[in-house]
Amino acid sequence: MKIFEAHEFLKIAQDFTHLAESSATGATEIIEGVHGEATLFLLRDVRQRCLAMGLRVTAQALQETETQIGYGALTWGRFIPRAEETVNILRHELSTILLLGVDPDKEKYFKEIQPFGAVVASAFPQAATDIEEAAKCFALDRGTATVFHLMRVMEEGLKALAKLLGIPYAPSWESYISQISDKIETKHKKKGVKWKKDEPFFKEILGTLVAVKIAWRNPTMHIVRTYQPDEAEDVFRAVRTFMQKLADRIAPKEAGMFAALLKWATTDTIPVAPEVTGYQDPFLKDDEKTK
Repeated sequence: MKIFEAHEFLKIAQDFTHLAESSATGATEIIEGVHGEATLFLLRDVRQRCLAMGLRVTAQALQETETQIGYGALTWGRFIPRAEETVNILRHELSTILLLGVDPDKEKYFKEIQPFGAVVASAFPQAATDIEEAAKCFALDRGTATVFHLMRVMEEGLKALAKLLGIPYAPSWESYISQISDKIETKHKKKGVKWKKDEPFFKEILGTLVAVKIAWRNPTMHIVRTYQPDEAEDVFRAVRTFMQKLADRIAPKEAGMFAALLKWATTDTIPVAPEVTGYQDPFLKDDEKTK
């Protein structure tokens, strides 16, 4: 898909106007000298803009006119009908192109490379494509497609949350959520200090997951409903907030790993891997963890 900037059409029209004004001289005079250079400059400018917009036939017509001027074989009198013919070619070529306008208020969603922010992009690189596609679909008012991509993004968040809690791979959202709930519902006296500190965060995240699953994920993936753009916007904001909160918890660890890798790559010392003592369940009380 090509991106057309509206101001480019205006610039092309302005350049053709200037060309018409330049031709207001002796019909039998050869196009050369200062006026000839100025005309060639305008022709090249229009041709480059046409090529950038995929208007190849018009660009070819402009190229032929440039060549004639370069050979000193074109008078102002012959240039006028050639310019008019090129305008007609441009008009016909444009008639074969369907132009869709993006709402100015949504243009940023179409152009942004990291719609959820740099922290989310760093913490969830595997979700980058779906995040970008969700934003583009939203900018183009494709509500259902927006929600579809957002649910794929949420799935990456769900897997990351499970990993934080030491939960193995599960085949479905239901299975993940069930295991996360079991962790959260563990008796308070069996939970360590760290878990007790983090418990409000995990409870909030779980509540968001369950709400998304019931309200949007299941109806979308099982083709139960479609979404209007304003509904998709609500989902977009909810998923963005969820992923940002999760990324804030994950990003510091990822940053630490990157810093360590960078240090290894810039020194001659080969790092020694630390001794692995087994998985330390954050849910166990401190005196119950593996030593």
